Amino acid sequence: MERLSVLRQVLFFPIQSYLILGTEMKPKKLIIILLSMVSIACSHQKNARNIDILEANLFRKFILSQCIARAYPNSEVACEARAASAGYMEFGSLPIEAYEEAVHLVEKTLSVPYLGKDGRPLHIMKCLDLSTSPAMTDLIEKYASESR
Repeated sequence: MERLSVLRQVLFFPIQSYLILGTEMKPKKLIIILLSMVSIACSHQKNARNIDILEANLFRKFILSQCIARAYPNSEVACEARAASAGYMEFGSLPIEAYEEAVHLVEKTLSVPYLGKDGRPLHIMKCLDLSTSPAMTDLIEKYASESR
């Protein structure tokens, strides 16, 4: 809130000094100052948006690594995937409920039978389909928007 107050003062001081106080600030100079301030404000929003994107990407990678780990339990791949998911969780800042919901979504996805023409299970296909599913997108958007 304090930052917004300072921004207002900086943005509107040139206008006040030009219009109200009667100082001789040229319109061209005023426009340059205003454009600079808008640019600064926009870059701040862009940085905040990048943080949300970073959080969403970490969460997405956590979900996919959980899917791989759970699709191939008791394997070397699972061990590596669990380590990766732990790293993504550590770098992220979402609440524990987000990760719990993600694991639930992964388990639900893996419970659906996917069989190839030869009858073998297609676990990687399940994980890839999960990565583009509306359920995963909704979950990521739900928690990435809360992280602001």
